[in-house]
Amino acid sequence: MTMAEPTTDSLRLDLPYLLGVYAAVNAVRDAYLLVDGPQCVSFKAEHIAGKHDWRSSLLDCAGFHRVVMTGTTFDSVAFSREQTITDLLRRIAGRDDAGVVLVSCLTMCGLTGVQYDRLSRPLERETGKPFLPIRCDSLEEDWLDGYAAVCAAAVRAAALPGRRRRKGAVALTGYLFDRNEGDHAANLAELERMLAGLSLDLVAAFPSGGAYADLGRAAEASAVISLPYAREAGRTLARRLGVPLVETGLPFGLESSTRWLRAVAGPFGRKAAAERFLLRETRAALTPLERAVGEVFLNRRLLYAGDPYLFEGFCEIAALLGCAIDSAAVFSRPGRLGPRARALGPAVLEQPEELAWLRVVEAQPPRDLCVCNNVGWQALGEGAGPVMEFGFPSHFFHSLAPRPFLGFRGFLHFADRMAEHLMAARMRAGARGS
Repeated sequence: MTMAEPTTDSLRLDLPYLLGVYAAVNAVRDAYLLVDGPQCVSFKAEHIAGKHDWRSSLLDCAGFHRVVMTGTTFDSVAFSREQTITDLLRRIAGRDDAGVVLVSCLTMCGLTGVQYDRLSRPLERETGKPFLPIRCDSLEEDWLDGYAAVCAAAVRAAALPGRRRRKGAVALTGYLFDRNEGDHAANLAELERMLAGLSLDLVAAFPSGGAYADLGRAAEASAVISLPYAREAGRTLARRLGVPLVETGLPFGLESSTRWLRAVAGPFGRKAAAERFLLRETRAALTPLERAVGEVFLNRRLLYAGDPYLFEGFCEIAALLGCAIDSAAVFSRPGRLGPRARALGPAVLEQPEELAWLRVVEAQPPRDLCVCNNVGWQALGEGAGPVMEFGFPSHFFHSLAPRPFLGFRGFLHFADRMAEHLMAARMRAGARGS
């Protein structure tokens, strides 16, 4: 792996810690967030509501937003504002649709030593609502850290009623539910279908767009399955329940989905069921691609820019379809790419600066397809090649109908999207040539 060479006049391509916090709040429909900071903290919610997620409820046309700010500025940060914070928290918790209240801040406000947990504890007793202080690490960490911090805090504080453990019942943590559209609903449905193929029952997935109290259903689980976006949350939940923890990779692509199913099946003694399921699903996923590989995919040159946890699966998908990846960047702090991803892909820029990434892009001829999130797309420059927007954030691609990208069915849907973009690019090239 390589780090981008630093420059003095370009921005670092990454997403901020607080945006990850917002994404997690967006994934819990009755969660409210108070951020101690100036008015600009509210504007960050607009990167999700109305842009990335057409079904987001973070912002409200009547002004009852689920992201609230204190209005603290550089002029007022040195003065006491505890009463203002307490009053706002009380008003938020008093809303009938508030199931959980989170409290965070910008670094400048956190440095003044306000004890947000001390302010919220009396309000918990007063309102009966849970309050979750979210640490402020916005200068040192990125959006994935912010998302994971919310998930971990939610699991630590969740009410887990004393229910009888059910054999074969599992809870799922660490899924990146970054919007309430059809792609993520379909992803969770596909994971549930894969678990059902092993005779396992998914009793709780967090976060998944539901209410905070839904996490209580995990009390029935006899094991916890942890995806990579919130490892601490998975470990905490398994420890609180006293059940085994199964940490897996992300089932993105045919090979990753196969590894995921076997990893889950092993601890439950479902290996035979897994092999039967794999035989059926692999055939169903590959049969429609028999002609398309030669017609559409073979020898196509690709570029990837986006989520680090999706990169490994993307490399395997590209290799399976006969494509080659010649350039890649992941927009997160270094250290999230595992050895398999390092072995499969080209040299990857981690958390690159914009000009360093642009130099890499322009050093190669135009690609047949650039698979990027919106950050990567905006940083490509002209002449990089046709773009398929994918990942968080996506401002121009939305999923109105169920369209998974994880699991076996998700692999076929993702390949279908790639084929559509490659064929459209071929058609445009043919039109220009004529």
